[in-house]
Amino acid sequence: MLDSMTTSRTQRRFSLAHLLAPFAVACSLTACSGAVETALADTNECSVQVIVRHAAEPDSALLADLERTNALTLEPVSVITRDLRVYTLRTAGTNDDCIAAIDRLRRDDRVRSVDLDARRGIHDQS
Repeated sequence: MLDSMTTSRTQRRFSLAHLLAPFAVACSLTACSGAVETALADTNECSVQVIVRHAAEPDSALLADLERTNALTLEPVSVITRDLRVYTLRTAGTNDDCIAAIDRLRRDDRVRSVDLDARRGIHDQS
């Protein structure tokens, strides 16, 4: 039979777990809430790493024109293939402004696709 001290400790642990569970869930949801993040909040600028497939091999003139017409900045990070590049996309504003900039870039005829550069894992094949 359990003594009253053990029962009391178990009840306190159980109630503490109930108290902390919503906090833990809220923290994990906040941490995983999206791939677009406001990296420079004090300057009211957002940034996100994107993978861009161009219709043709990009040069500095094309990048400058894409930046000007779509109101964003593309900082080269790496080259995957001749027409597939990784950039840090920056624009003034919040996460919503970054998402809008990605949408504008996707509608540009000189760009075939724009995807967020998200880490990918191996899927279970069973």
